[in-house]
Amino acid sequence: MKGRSPRRFWRPLARNNGRPPVFALHDTQRRLRMSDLAANIVGSAAAVCSVTSFAPQAFKIWKERDASSVSLKTYSLTVTCFALWVAYGVMTTAWPVTVANACALVMAACVLAMKWRFRDGDPKK
Repeated sequence: MKGRSPRRFWRPLARNNGRPPVFALHDTQRRLRMSDLAANIVGSAAAVCSVTSFAPQAFKIWKERDASSVSLKTYSLTVTCFALWVAYGVMTTAWPVTVANACALVMAACVLAMKWRFRDGDPKK
């Protein structure tokens, strides 16, 4: 491809008599913005799924007042994992990661707390 200049993201629309030119988005830049939108939609859907995935387990434990079928090791590791993701999000200022994992951390911590409280069945019985 000798003699061809590389594609530029911006191209001037008009020269405007000595003033800076007016620019428009190039097609490549528009495609990048659309892929960012798609990535944000997928990331948001994943965050909602992560947060809501703990709700059925939490409701079941609360309703039955029994958490004997829940693994203490698994939920301890899950809470630790979400805490580390929140720390990573704060350190890198990735706020979508921080918020999504903080919400999931709260849900997983609720299940873990109920596991400790109802580990032998309902304490009121």
